[in-house]
Amino acid sequence: MCFGKGWRLAWAGLGVLLLLGVGRSGIAAELAAHLDACMIDEPPWGAAADPHRGIYPDIFGRIAAYTGLAIDYTPTPLARTLDDVASGNCSFTITSWAAGRSDRIVRGEAMAALDYGVALRKGLKLADYDQLHGLTIALPRGLLIGDPFDHDPDLRKVPVYGYEQAMTMVEGGHADGVVGSFLTLHRIMQRHASADRFDQDFVLAHVELALQLNKAFAQTDAARQLNEAVAMLRQDGSAERIIRAHFSIETD
Repeated sequence: MCFGKGWRLAWAGLGVLLLLGVGRSGIAAELAAHLDACMIDEPPWGAAADPHRGIYPDIFGRIAAYTGLAIDYTPTPLARTLDDVASGNCSFTITSWAAGRSDRIVRGEAMAALDYGVALRKGLKLADYDQLHGLTIALPRGLLIGDPFDHDPDLRKVPVYGYEQAMTMVEGGHADGVVGSFLTLHRIMQRHASADRFDQDFVLAHVELALQLNKAFAQTDAARQLNEAVAMLRQDGSAERIIRAHFSIETD
């Protein structure tokens, strides 16, 4: 995400590399490039109210230390992130990947994988996918998790602004379930003290969180370095540890 030019996050120098434990031979002492990223505005991933705290600030700090790239990131509604990447308003995002996006943007390295599905209201339990038909599912705009869910014409999906609004639809009795990342959905339940209004987590997919790059930016050396850094964070387990650590923190 870009938190605007006033919130540029830059890490450089050997001291920072040693502190973060992700040194790389040949890395420049000065930051070589500044990138713009559009990221979901949803704690604990990141938020404008606290731009230095969250999953993405931590991830970008590791990437900067490894590559020398500084990343400006702006909180962006989920529904708009991919449009901003495709249009060039920002260079990349990291979010759930769905194959239907490949005509607009370039998929990069995967950072981690998470379970996505439908959190169902209290009293609902499903045995199979077909039982979703006839239910009203709140869908954060822009969310894609793969087929059959994304393109099923028989599902009653109600697009809403984002995760918060989707959750309040179920909490208020206006929807039977909400689709999304269970880590994020459970965090909002905790914040709203509404876990007792939900029942089954019906898993639909194990979805990769992947770099998704503007087509022109994808051809640059900075994009290559970015991909290398994300691959490293996945392979050594750093990305998953950062994600899990933030979701394990109790809501203030």
